[in-house]
Amino acid sequence: MTNLKKVAFVLHPMNVSEFKEKTFFYSPFDSLIAWLLNQLSPQIVKKCFQKLPPHNFMCVHNLKSALNFKIDVLGIMCGVFPEEVVVNKEMALKKVLNAIKYAIRKGAQIIVLTGFTSIACNDEQYLSEIVRNNNVVITSGNTLTAALAIEGVLEASQWLEVNPANLTISIVGATGDIGSICAKILAKKFRKIILCSRNIRQDDPVVREISFLNDKITIENDSSKAIKHAEVVLLATSSFIPLINPVDIKPYSIICDVSLPYNLTDDFTVRRKDIFAFDGGRATTINCHSSNKKWLNFVRDNSIYGCVAEGLALGFERARKNFSINRGEITEANILEIRDLSNRNGFGLAGFSFHGRLYSREELNTYRDLFVKRYH
Repeated sequence: MTNLKKVAFVLHPMNVSEFKEKTFFYSPFDSLIAWLLNQLSPQIVKKCFQKLPPHNFMCVHNLKSALNFKIDVLGIMCGVFPEEVVVNKEMALKKVLNAIKYAIRKGAQIIVLTGFTSIACNDEQYLSEIVRNNNVVITSGNTLTAALAIEGVLEASQWLEVNPANLTISIVGATGDIGSICAKILAKKFRKIILCSRNIRQDDPVVREISFLNDKITIENDSSKAIKHAEVVLLATSSFIPLINPVDIKPYSIICDVSLPYNLTDDFTVRRKDIFAFDGGRATTINCHSSNKKWLNFVRDNSIYGCVAEGLALGFERARKNFSINRGEITEANILEIRDLSNRNGFGLAGFSFHGRLYSREELNTYRDLFVKRYH
């Protein structure tokens, strides 16, 4: 029996197409299941998926870090789609809690709630009780995701030779877990900051705190207005549909999309060639290898989501800290701590990509030439 740390990721597909494409089952008959799913209408597949109990669809043994630490990894499928978390919160919460209990029965000591599963479980009472009664670590992975998003924005600014101190940044989703900490840190780097959220108010704690860091602060409820006057935009919403209209964005802007599903449509870079848009919150896996086919489904161009990297780093380090378990509690100290742990284990900032496709060096140089010509 292994004494390795066991890390479980509770996750869900973003839509029916992703479920059919990746075949989230742990079975020798994956190809047959995929064929059967493709014979059914999306509506039928969706109804069947939502009735599935939590199940283990991935098991990776002896995943090794840059320091040669080893862990076992489980992928636990939770039968929810993003829209269900918004429309039927009670049912989504029940499914996520069942998935967490299933992961514990499978021996998981660290559990990462990825995607909308952490949103469904945003009542700290349930998670705190599970942690206390089962001696497990639970995290949303949002701390490292935020750290990587911040790092990506600053690196993109440096690469494109634009100075944040002369620019306005807009944070869409500024009162959320990731958006609020990104706003607090980036407010000190940029000349002006626009905070956007559906129900944001002048007396919100995040607004009061940031106003002490940057007195050139504006709040906005309408995302289309919030991005019109910003040269840099960070999208950190929990919407299951794209929110951003390409025509609203200021020319020669930088956009970091941390949201999943994405806030930008897949044709965005075709429609707005003057905008540098990239996926935020992704970590490189260049020092973390496995030949497991299911694992490789999560690794594209040697990168993974920051929430996944956070769970792996905690497992490699045998950490006992519940990063990001309660919403709104990510601190700068936690950002520095998890970034140090992830760096030690080989999870650096991933290369710039859009919708999972890595930009080529030629494409990046084209953007750089465009921005240098505009800003110098």
